[in-house]
Amino acid sequence: MNDPNQPNRPNQPQETDRLIYAAFLGLSVAAMVQFIESKRDELDWGLWTAAMSFAVAIPLLSVGFINEYSRSLGIRISRERTWIALAGCLAAVVGLAALFFHVGMEAGIVFCVFVAIAFFAIKRT
Repeated sequence: MNDPNQPNRPNQPQETDRLIYAAFLGLSVAAMVQFIESKRDELDWGLWTAAMSFAVAIPLLSVGFINEYSRSLGIRISRERTWIALAGCLAAVVGLAALFFHVGMEAGIVFCVFVAIAFFAIKRT
C-alpha cells in the first residue's frame, strides 16, 4: 500500500530511465523548434553545433525510449541498442553545451565543468 505522505517514485528502474530518455528527447525537440525559421548562414558555430547534435540525438533517444518500453515488457535488448541510446544522451548534452557556448564562453565552460562533476558524482554512487 502506498503511503500518501510519501512522494511517488517509479517502482522500476526502467521507469526512471524512460523518463530520462523522454526528458532528453523533449529538450532536443524543443531546441530544434527554435531553429525552424533559421537559415544556415544565420547560425553561428554554437547554434550550428547544437542543431547537428540534436539532429543526431532525436533518433537515438527514440531508440532508448523504445528500449526501455521493450524491457518493461520483458524483451531483452542488445548491448548495441543500449550503446546507441546512450550516444543519444551524449549528443543531447553536447547540443545543450553548444547552446551554453553560444551564450558565452564562460557559460559553456561552467556548464561543462558541472556536467563533469555530476558525472563523477553519479559514477561513484
